[in-house]
Amino acid sequence: MCISWNCAGTKNVAKEMRKISAGTVGTETIHGSVNSLTRQELPKVVTSATIQSPCQQPGYHPKRKILTMPAAIQAYENAVKKTLVYRCVGSFCHCRDTYWVESFNHQLLTYLPKRIHFQEKTFDMRMNLAVMDWNENTQRVATSLLSDFSVLPPEDRNIVRIFLSSTFGDFVHERNRLAKDVFPVLQSYCQHKGLEFQVIDMRWGVRDENISLHLTSDVCIQEIRNCQRLSLGPSFLALLGDRYGYIPLLSTIPTEEFELFLTLADAHNVETSLLTMWYKLDSNANPPVYQLQPITTYFPDFTSTKKTFKKQHSTMWQNEFEKLQNLIWQLAEMAVKDAKMSLERFHLYNQSVTEDEIRHGILAVKSPNDHCLCYNRQIVGINKHDAAASKYTDVDPKNPNKINSMAQDCLKCLKNERIPFVLDSSNIRSYAVTWSHNTGIDTSLAEHENYLKELCSHVLSDVKSLIDKSLNIKQVQSSALHQDVTSSCKVLLQQM
Repeated sequence: MCISWNCAGTKNVAKEMRKISAGTVGTETIHGSVNSLTRQELPKVVTSATIQSPCQQPGYHPKRKILTMPAAIQAYENAVKKTLVYRCVGSFCHCRDTYWVESFNHQLLTYLPKRIHFQEKTFDMRMNLAVMDWNENTQRVATSLLSDFSVLPPEDRNIVRIFLSSTFGDFVHERNRLAKDVFPVLQSYCQHKGLEFQVIDMRWGVRDENISLHLTSDVCIQEIRNCQRLSLGPSFLALLGDRYGYIPLLSTIPTEEFELFLTLADAHNVETSLLTMWYKLDSNANPPVYQLQPITTYFPDFTSTKKTFKKQHSTMWQNEFEKLQNLIWQLAEMAVKDAKMSLERFHLYNQSVTEDEIRHGILAVKSPNDHCLCYNRQIVGINKHDAAASKYTDVDPKNPNKINSMAQDCLKCLKNERIPFVLDSSNIRSYAVTWSHNTGIDTSLAEHENYLKELCSHVLSDVKSLIDKSLNIKQVQSSALHQDVTSSCKVLLQQM
């Protein structure tokens, strides 16, 4: 029996068959009945065919022999199930095999056939076409930031990967305590169950180059999607306090909307040179948009390795950022008043990074109670005149002695309405602590220390619970799938 790549699935099937068939002569093997295979016939079990091979001769028809012994059937089933083709058949059929090189190699050879010499320019052009074609059809993680992972087949998940979402400055103590007292315990807990444990903390993950390109939000959202795609059980853990958080500029503005801003600015005598300086038309986009320019376009030392220059240009960008953001807010408010912009669209100009993360990590998730946890902290008696107030709540950028009411309203809506609407109360925990003068959270205070201990205890037990729940579901699904595959294979074998 000649086993090729196409008829057997992969070379590994033939390899497995050769290994099993090399046993005692006279025993039924995965190749057929008792007398179907001897050691002299073994070389016919090949993983590739030459011109002299019988299968290459005109009129050749492979022999078919029905397996009858349960051990032989089981051995063949096991060999097939271990192959990549069986586990990810959609990836191979549609050339969307994003985790192995095989399909990219095939795509490359389509544009650059072997044994043909190309001149340098032609070679570069064909290589670029191959990569572009690969990116377009596979949406590969390594080469496409905004990949659509819905095209990939479901994976056998053996990792718990959690995205930790919160504002940074006001949750330093919580993040540090979780990293010290909770995550190592969870890592050990997962290891005992044969799982890997990872936490994505974006405090250390956003490079200056990405910030300059205004990709901070995109990088965070991509990491959330990776956690949702890879993680068994919990994938998103949110810490919400009294601060709505940093509100970025939109990286792109639709052409019609940008032109509306210019029209409104002209009608109200508003200067727009700053707007047109930072947003440039990208006619290559489909549809065309106005693209926010990289920070280094006007402040090249923003990513400098020299601290003095970097600090100077970072300060200059911050001043420019605040002016530009206030200008856009002003124009957007005009558009809303003139009924030319919806409140939903207006909210995108005022949406914080934290809300954007929660929107992708909780609000838009299927079965969020199986994957998401939220911990709300309220500090009672925040003194807006304290030095630490701006770190723990949203201060009005125009008046440092005033709280930003719009940001606080968005935060309250998120905590009290939108999250409870999709998450059960068992997945949400709330804490209340009193304000500590000029420090906010002070670990030397017994009340604050007890709060941190309680938070750590809850996170530990809640994450364990979601892991155990997912493992139980996986075990049930695996058992059902095994029975289905086994029965299907037996039917196919009987029809051979």
